[in-house]
Amino acid sequence: MEDWYCFDPRADRDEEEDEEDEDELSEDDLDELEELRARAASYERTLDQLTAAAPKPVRADPKIGRNDPCPCGSGKKYKKCCGK
Repeated sequence: MEDWYCFDPRADRDEEEDEEDEDELSEDDLDELEELRARAASYERTLDQLTAAAPKPVRADPKIGRNDPCPCGSGKKYKKCCGK
């Protein structure tokens, strides 16, 4: 089992070295990171503009049922008055 990676004492040292390398970013990496952050912010603004400009759904008036009173005010059912 000594050959297994998880039991190799050198594996722990490799992980620690990798963590130290992640903390240090080069100047190019920092520039690229700032560019990516700026792009992400512009995408968020664009998304906000698109969702704000979305048209509101049109709500239709409720339909008159056949057995509802007629809207003309005759007092008859719609199917017997204006619904013919």
